[in-house]
Amino acid sequence: MRDEHCKNEDKKKVLEYGIKSKQAELANLKDNLDIVITDMEKINSDMVELDKTVGDATEQRKKENAAYTEMLSDTSQAIEILEVAKNRLEEFYPASFVQRRTQNTQEAPSFLQEDESDDSAEDEDSDEYDLLGHKKRPQSGGRVVIDLITKIQQDLKDEFQTAKTEEESAQKDYEELLVDAKKRREVAARSLTEKEGVKAGIQEDMKRKKDRITGLQNELAETIDVLADLHKECDWILANFLERIRLRAAEVEGLQKCKAVLAGTPSTFTR
Repeated sequence: MRDEHCKNEDKKKVLEYGIKSKQAELANLKDNLDIVITDMEKINSDMVELDKTVGDATEQRKKENAAYTEMLSDTSQAIEILEVAKNRLEEFYPASFVQRRTQNTQEAPSFLQEDESDDSAEDEDSDEYDLLGHKKRPQSGGRVVIDLITKIQQDLKDEFQTAKTEEESAQKDYEELLVDAKKRREVAARSLTEKEGVKAGIQEDMKRKKDRITGLQNELAETIDVLADLHKECDWILANFLERIRLRAAEVEGLQKCKAVLAGTPSTFTR
């Protein structure tokens, strides 16, 4: 019984050590799982932020393109209207006047600086007549107005060209953003897939550890029950030791009496 008790005590210690070891391994796996989950949450958060950035950029690009398209339409219409107005003025003034205007396109137009001598010369040189047969007289400042219209048209074209350059640059930046975002999303998706695999592996290891711990705990419980039974048996033996000695002594005495009776004299059997 003593050997049985020692054997089960040693088994109990081994089981307790095994349980503690497996629990430590399980705690380490849980820490690793928490790290992986945190990394996955960060990746998902980055992907959400990336999608938001792309969405905001797309919305901004739509607004910029709409503004550019509207500006293109408005500018084209303005240039056309100015061209109509300029053609009307050129029809009204003499050809020599228009030619003189063309030769002086490099001069800056101004309503405040007019050459009265040119106007008077034009009055004298003009041979065109209206529908009533009256000689046409160029209005003062006509050349300046036509030059000013031409300058406004050129300014509008320059503004449009600048806007076109900015639009092309913005579109290029947007497309580069989309390409970069696509690459980053692909990298994040691959990383997330890898993390999912690591997470699944850790969870599987944790399940095996838990099952092993449960098995060791059950085995430990059985060993503890065996030890308890052995303790009870030992306690009963110790508690009844003196009684067993007395009974054993009485048994020995009885046996001795029986032996004496069996070995008795013949006279004893005669009586």
